[in-house]
Amino acid sequence: MYGKYFERGEFDLPSGAGANDEWHKGQGGFRIDWEPTDANTLTLQGDLYEGRENQTRAMATPTLPFGLTNTFNDRFAGGNVLGRWTHRFEGDSELQVQLYFDHTERENLVPEEDRDTFDIEAQHRFQLGRCQEITWGLGYRWSGDMMTTNFGLFFGDPSRSVNVYSAFVQDEITLVRDRLRLTLGSKFEHNDFTGFEVQPSARLAWTPNHNHTLWAAVSRAVSTPSRSEDDVRLIRPPVEIAPGFSAYPVTLGNSSLESESLLAYELGYRVWPHERVTIDAVAFYNDYDNLLTVALGPPPPFALPLPPLTFNAASSLTAKSYGAELAAQIRVTDWWRLRASYAYLYLDVNPNAPDPAGVEQLYENNEAQNRVSIQSQMDLPGNLRLDAGMHYVGELGTPGIGRYVVLNVGLAWRPCKNTELSIVGTDLLDDRHPEAAPISNPSPVAEVPRGVFGKLTIRF
Repeated sequence: MYGKYFERGEFDLPSGAGANDEWHKGQGGFRIDWEPTDANTLTLQGDLYEGRENQTRAMATPTLPFGLTNTFNDRFAGGNVLGRWTHRFEGDSELQVQLYFDHTERENLVPEEDRDTFDIEAQHRFQLGRCQEITWGLGYRWSGDMMTTNFGLFFGDPSRSVNVYSAFVQDEITLVRDRLRLTLGSKFEHNDFTGFEVQPSARLAWTPNHNHTLWAAVSRAVSTPSRSEDDVRLIRPPVEIAPGFSAYPVTLGNSSLESESLLAYELGYRVWPHERVTIDAVAFYNDYDNLLTVALGPPPPFALPLPPLTFNAASSLTAKSYGAELAAQIRVTDWWRLRASYAYLYLDVNPNAPDPAGVEQLYENNEAQNRVSIQSQMDLPGNLRLDAGMHYVGELGTPGIGRYVVLNVGLAWRPCKNTELSIVGTDLLDDRHPEAAPISNPSPVAEVPRGVFGKLTIRF
């Protein structure tokens, strides 16, 4: 059994005022594992949680002044339970069946939501001959919701259920024992939005000796439309589109959206040049299609107090990204460990249809970004451990977000085997700095402040 609780203070605005985004959450749960026989294992686990979060939201209204900005204290709560049965057959074969149920609810102004999700899946692994290991499985997921909406946020159907049927198969083939391994597989899925989807993958790993591993992979993945992207009606507070002339920005869902797709190519290499040093290098190229965006459309089929500026959800963006990652782990001494990494990302987003909404302009600076990270962990005398980490993040073109450096330092003390007390300082180099901002949100960017927290861990 476990229980935990946290409470986080609000971020800051550039003016120094609070961003009204503090939140807290309590959670508890359990897990039971039982082996009635040598061949069978049963697991039952569950969680319950509840919390509240503050938010500031701009909302459209049907009467003057047609738009308000208010603060809200939203409640969220839920629970889940999972049961799993694993049976081991003779000959290194295994069957696993899992059932899962989740209930979640959110009580806020836009929208209130109750959602139930039921999931069942079965997976079977077995050896085929001396050189193949096959894993296959079937799954089904049902998710049903109940939405309470208002003028600014409306769904065509306030209660809706979604079904997803899935299957997968994977064949791990040993071409050369302990040297060359090929893995082929695919996931097959049928959903209520786009129908049948196939997501194949292939991976080849070559290990010429125990110090070197070279691998390559190609895979396809999809992201299917969501409930809101399919039938939402979102009305934002009015904006002035000409002197003395305002309109509601209206975003409408689209039931004809296609799945966002990704074709990914990867090449990786791992080497152990020394028993205390491990180096990983990865290069990747990603090709995206049918990315979700919005396009200007005709007036909606309903009346509004002010003229609408209508945007329809559309699958009309393509993108390409490529980059590389380099990581090293060094055990300097028995009591000092270092980790360092560097990542480079280049991103190019383009519309594959006319772009009157100017979506491409939002990404015009999204070209290249560099990230560097260095982490140190020291085991000190007196059962002390000193952890430190510095991270550099370069610009990626997001409005209002520039490059920044973060330094976190923590000191932990273990007075006995099962108890640990630690204190951590975060973002120590700046009073505050921005890290992320939604492109569509015109409100000031919330900034991450310098922080300190304590933690007590008791294991029993």
